[in-house]
Amino acid sequence: MANTKDKVLDRAGGALIGGRGAIPVATRVATDKDIQDRLREALDELREAADRVQGKKDHGTRNTLLLLTGIALGILFNPVSGAKTRRWVSDKVFGPSDDFTYQGNSTPSSN
Repeated sequence: MANTKDKVLDRAGGALIGGRGAIPVATRVATDKDIQDRLREALDELREAADRVQGKKDHGTRNTLLLLTGIALGILFNPVSGAKTRRWVSDKVFGPSDDFTYQGNSTPSSN
């Protein structure tokens, strides 16, 4: 017993060919805009179905989030303005405070 896909293809092929040879069918497909539109729609539907079966998804939101995260990290760790930016963000998030100040790579001086 043939599967459903084979039955649909047999019916579509039979309706298109209708007992004619390949050259008249090819000429009809090449010149008939309605057939071309239907073939385009069928191909688009097959592509969408294949994407669903393969589990392909649109990653637009994820890619946008990754881009914004990269930009934010680039701004925060910029060697020129990064320290000022981090202080500004800290002041906005936690409020102004001078409890702790990062001194960099300094070594304690010996007295």
